[in-house]
Amino acid sequence: GASLWRRYAAVALLLAVVIGLGWWLRPVAVHAPIGERATVALADGSTAELNSGSRLVYRRALFGWHPFGEGSRHVRLEGEAFFDVAAAEEPFAVTTFNSDITALGTQFNVRAWSDTPDPSTNVVLTEGRLRVAARRGAERSAVMLQPGEMTQILADRPPAAPTPAAVQKALAWRTGGLRFTEAPLAGILAEVERRTGVSIEVASEAIRTARLALFVEQFDRAETVLEMIAQ
Repeated sequence: GASLWRRYAAVALLLAVVIGLGWWLRPVAVHAPIGERATVALADGSTAELNSGSRLVYRRALFGWHPFGEGSRHVRLEGEAFFDVAAAEEPFAVTTFNSDITALGTQFNVRAWSDTPDPSTNVVLTEGRLRVAARRGAERSAVMLQPGEMTQILADRPPAAPTPAAVQKALAWRTGGLRFTEAPLAGILAEVERRTGVSIEVASEAIRTARLALFVEQFDRAETVLEMIAQ
């Protein structure tokens, strides 16, 4: 009768709430496809521009509540992104495979590929102030960046002391460029593959580990970079 239908309705409503809650609490993952860039607009007004092949993960807030202890301005990055952070009292946090980066309102670039020959997180600050710390290690030491400075965290080491950065070259990827300083050829070619979708094979391990500096103002074909390397 009516009582049974009310029970069915209550069960259906509860099931819908549970399913909806489960969907809401699931992390949001945004992936920039190979050969493309993607821009993510976050709920706090901040934006993240992702380089090709990069992945950004964050959680939605449930009426301002974060059940996993992460603030509303916490994201995880695998790859490279340029962040334009909206000013707010709550810090904006970026986690990579080996670093924690904290800002209030600022602009900065993060490059953090864990599967390269030299796994590292590289941070360049263009505006504001930034705290960069190692995720692991006994000291968990941190450095503070000023505009125009950069730091690097290699593997589980402490962050390197801040040094002047070639900001425009570091951000060359945003306008289709490419820039490496004394990097293994394998890492450079991996970036070219992500940016163009072309698979590149190098037979010699000695060549793969050879280091070189490379700056290309703009390119859209893998051959353009390969010809420069071969010179």
